Amino acid sequence: MTIQTPELVAGGEHAVHFYEHDAELAKTVGALLARALVGGSIVIVIATEPRLSAIEAELAAAGIDLAQAAETGTLLGLDAATTLARLLREGRIDAQYFEDVIGSLIREAAQTGKPICAYGEMVGVLWDAGDVLGAIELEKRWNDLGG
Repeated sequence: MTIQTPELVAGGEHAVHFYEHDAELAKTVGALLARALVGGSIVIVIATEPRLSAIEAELAAAGIDLAQAAETGTLLGLDAATTLARLLREGRIDAQYFEDVIGSLIREAAQTGKPICAYGEMVGVLWDAGDVLGAIELEKRWNDLGG
């Protein structure tokens, strides 16, 4: 199968990539995020631990100095499960918690004046756990934040 790496999306938009294997996803996402970093964007990755590690490996293979990017604040990697737990109140996505955690993270990145490129897997984590309503609510929160 030939994989064509997607171009960066315009501000406020997001893309969906269907894949067969985690390695394919990591390669595609890694290439996209590497281009964003080289282009001067702040990159935020909220992924499951295995995928976060795989994406970081792809970034390193693309020549990104991960330590420097983290130190300068241009690359922030967060664990999806840990971050998701911070958004929940009584098992549901809480609007204020989302604003406090994700909203503040995005606002802080935006203060740099640089474009922001975010990759996240929390919606997928909820979906895989059978929490379809939670996944839809979280996707809505992300869309509202980006709009």
